[in-house]
Amino acid sequence: MREKLTEHFYKDEVECPDCGALPSKAFMSRVEELRIDYGHPISVSSCARCVAHNREIGGANGSHHIVSIDGVDDEDTHGAIDIRMKPRSSDLRYELIRCAYSAGFTGIEIGTHHIHLDTRTTVPILWTGISK
Repeated sequence: MREKLTEHFYKDEVECPDCGALPSKAFMSRVEELRIDYGHPISVSSCARCVAHNREIGGANGSHHIVSIDGVDDEDTHGAIDIRMKPRSSDLRYELIRCAYSAGFTGIEIGTHHIHLDTRTTVPILWTGISK
């Protein structure tokens, strides 16, 4: 039986595939708020990562996906999530980005097959990672 973390997300969708580390409850509350406002299913391609898994997949040093394998402060809103998106789904992408801003996500990357959302504490940023 799959373990639910929130109304719409299961533990195995967001945990690190190497060590099982999880994002904080505060971050998952923000993700759940996004899902409720968006009103459509969200397919997670990546969320929490330990340093070793982040390195293994070629993630950025200091990635917002990285969580401690020793556990996280459940009040900490730090985190990142990558959401699978179909190319040419402009209306759904626009709506997801609108909802992400409303939910307090401050880093948004628009990729060909995904949208990356994070809660960076620096200046909010929007960028593209479109691949051919």
